[in-house]
Amino acid sequence: MLIDEKLKKRIAKKTVEFIAREDGTALDSMSGLTWCRYLIGQKWLKRRALGDALELSLTDVMKTIDEFNAQKFGGFQDWRLPTQSELDVIENENIKIVSNNRSLLSENEVIFSPAPKKSFWTASASLAQTSNIEMIVGYYGGQAARTKFTSKYTRLVRG
Repeated sequence: MLIDEKLKKRIAKKTVEFIAREDGTALDSMSGLTWCRYLIGQKWLKRRALGDALELSLTDVMKTIDEFNAQKFGGFQDWRLPTQSELDVIENENIKIVSNNRSLLSENEVIFSPAPKKSFWTASASLAQTSNIEMIVGYYGGQAARTKFTSKYTRLVRG
């Protein structure tokens, strides 16, 4: 996938630039991906994430994605789970994330809400062979197969 190759090159550079938006989204200026700035379970209010992220089953995550798309969150209706490579850009502690939209970020504001050092749901074509297995990605990029009834954290992306 072309996007994954671009992301791998950028991870090697250790800096990723985003345009932070007030609506709770952030545009990756190089890949063109738009990210939800908060984790599923949290709410976006007054330019920050409030509440606790939820660990959800894949079934509940898919319902949430449908809700995001029905509500046209950020003006879009093509929200999805990120691939592992896409998620690595956000969750890799060795990457410096900067914003080129300083007017939206106060000095102590972050682009993305902090994530628990736990596992996240990701999209995976390779494990879609069975109906009850999906791929999850660990905070540091590890992979494991789990049933779709396992509960994990979720970030959403589109583009």
